[in-house]
Amino acid sequence: MANSSEEIIEKRASSPVATSALVISALALVGAIVLQVMEIGELRAVGDGVRDSDRNTDSVAATVYRRDSAALETRARAILDANKAAFGEGGAGAGDAGDDAGN
Repeated sequence: MANSSEEIIEKRASSPVATSALVISALALVGAIVLQVMEIGELRAVGDGVRDSDRNTDSVAATVYRRDSAALETRARAILDANKAAFGEGGAGAGDAGDDAGN
């Protein structure tokens, strides 16, 4: 047998769990980015209920906020009116700090 002075280099075995965790985390990151881009696209979509004239004069987010807050206020007033009808003008918690008597 011939003597060889070369070192034998062995490849270290890579952990399949670490590799699969890396791949899963990379896919999750890409998925999160895609979802964020889709959400931004929904705000800028033409069919979001914002007129083109509003688009040019105001930001889309402000217009959507005004529209949603008006809908919320309408629903809240309907609940308050139903509460007044059911419990009388004073409501169930007459005298509470949260009533609307001061406005």
